Amino acid sequence: MGKIHPYLSVDTRDAANLLDGIVSANLGQMRRSSVGASSSFPILRGIQNGTVRYKRADRNEHWQTWGELMEQLQGSGKAEGDCEDLASAVAAELLFAGIPARTYVYKSGPSLYHVVVKTDRWGFLDPSRAAGMEGNG
Repeated sequence: MGKIHPYLSVDTRDAANLLDGIVSANLGQMRRSSVGASSSFPILRGIQNGTVRYKRADRNEHWQTWGELMEQLQGSGKAEGDCEDLASAVAAELLFAGIPARTYVYKSGPSLYHVVVKTDRWGFLDPSRAAGMEGNG
């Protein structure tokens, strides 16, 4: 299977819709994966045990999917992502397990936005902060 590398330029007001698409793609990757099928929360568990860490956004704003984070994790035993990478992966893992969740974008500074996970069960979860992020994202 080939890969595509789309480049998008969206208004910040549309970021939440784009993240919904990333979560949807993550769910598709999980369905096709033997790891995802086990519903073992590998990214969430990696955040908890320190093998998945926060890394400030890259210059090109490459939004990683669950599959890309898993490739890192399976290759080196460690993975890194920024807020939209981690939040969309965690939201997908929760949804895959039947727990209602979605990404939530908010303005955290004059020209800075941060992505977290919103759940009915636990309220807001911040995978980036749990993975070592300091400051406002």
